[in-house]
Amino acid sequence: MSRSMSAVLSLSCICLVSMVSMAEAHFVWVAVQSDKDGKPTAAVWFNEGAEAGAARLVDRLAPTQAWLHTKDGKSAPLKLTAQRDEETGSLKAPIAAAAAPYAVEATCRYGIFAHGDEPMLLHYYAKHLEAATAADLAAIGRAEKLPLDIVPRLSPEGLLLTVLWQGKPAADAVVTVVGPKDEEVELTTNAKGEATVKNAAAGNYAIRARVIVDGAGELDGKSYKTTHHYSTLTCKLPAASTAAVPASASATATTAKTSPAGASTSDLTAQQFLDRARDARALWVDFPGFTSEMTLWSGGKKADGKLTITADGEVKMRGFEGIERAAVEQLLESMVQHRMAGNGPQQPVVYVEEAAEHPLGRMIRFEGDTAMHSAYRVKDDVVSEVNRRMGDSKFTISVLEVARNPEGKYLPTTINVSYWDAKSGALKTSETHFSSWKRVGKFDLPARVAVIRSTAGGGQAIEMELKNQQLVGTEQAAVGK
Repeated sequence: MSRSMSAVLSLSCICLVSMVSMAEAHFVWVAVQSDKDGKPTAAVWFNEGAEAGAARLVDRLAPTQAWLHTKDGKSAPLKLTAQRDEETGSLKAPIAAAAAPYAVEATCRYGIFAHGDEPMLLHYYAKHLEAATAADLAAIGRAEKLPLDIVPRLSPEGLLLTVLWQGKPAADAVVTVVGPKDEEVELTTNAKGEATVKNAAAGNYAIRARVIVDGAGELDGKSYKTTHHYSTLTCKLPAASTAAVPASASATATTAKTSPAGASTSDLTAQQFLDRARDARALWVDFPGFTSEMTLWSGGKKADGKLTITADGEVKMRGFEGIERAAVEQLLESMVQHRMAGNGPQQPVVYVEEAAEHPLGRMIRFEGDTAMHSAYRVKDDVVSEVNRRMGDSKFTISVLEVARNPEGKYLPTTINVSYWDAKSGALKTSETHFSSWKRVGKFDLPARVAVIRSTAGGGQAIEMELKNQQLVGTEQAAVGK
């Protein structure tokens, strides 16, 4: 297998502490091949690149454990057996009854390796993504069980790579990408652990990453001074025709652009376009509820108390003496409803023809919604604007900035809400909302909420800072302390 045929994104040598030459290094790689009957088989190699290594090196893979990770979040162990020919060797396991998308993941504690006078403990992690579309890639891109993980997804600019160490972004990491034609691009991750391969072509890529952790220890009677963690990834990027913009864990949509005549360049229907944006939201599924300490600023006053959001979304506040809580409870209830919400209006939708491209994306109108006259905009797989009418008022929610969780789903961070008089068109109220989020278990919980409201009569500011968020009634109750 050639380097370009076997490679999936070569994030070569992500060095968080120091850099050494990787030219002669070996790593654990995972890929999926077809056996003689055409059935998928997982192959684990020990080699410099993502292809079968020397037969004599197979024994070094003995500590390897591998499993199949399906899109429903379940995993099943794979039974690996050594296979050799005259020159090459690997560990292989059949993949039974697996429909794409799926991932094959593996770990291998290699043991002590002496590099000069600096003995080190080596840990290897490997992942292969079997994905035919951008949505597939996003659905199984995150490997929660791998301490060092490289998560790929497609963005409007190209291929977005997120490097995670112990679940947190690895900033300032050096990234080398080997593409389908063996071309190499060196990148550095930003504060979010992200780096983008501009205009990434469809085809096979390979990734490897490294984290070095200082700290002496002992294993099997041998001492070491540092622990080196290496992660590899192989996958095949879909063709541009199927590549959608930001990823979600369940669906991703091609950006729908508007020509001057209003025609969409996407082959998606309006309903498909909206459904994929809805699927890309970060929602609380099987939510157990959570509790939190909270500091509240409102009406020029500050107070502390306890916040509880129940499993069915009820907001309960205790404490906060001397502060009017009605407006605060309303804000929290709205936030909870959006995290636990269904899909909103269910009437059929159609594209709205416009004279020019709008900065917030393509407009979709709900047919038959005579009550609220709902119309949305969608951009980059995000519901970027909501327009509705309620009685004598109409309002617009504009999503200005979002954050992505580890699964690639989006959470609003900055939005504006404007209310107008439906008859005169006069602006009545304008609100700017800011939210930040904290990962607790598998849920994204609020960490800070701030709202600035402006009216003809003056302004109002409300801010909530949440601490020690704890899920209720699960083993995750201590997470977040």
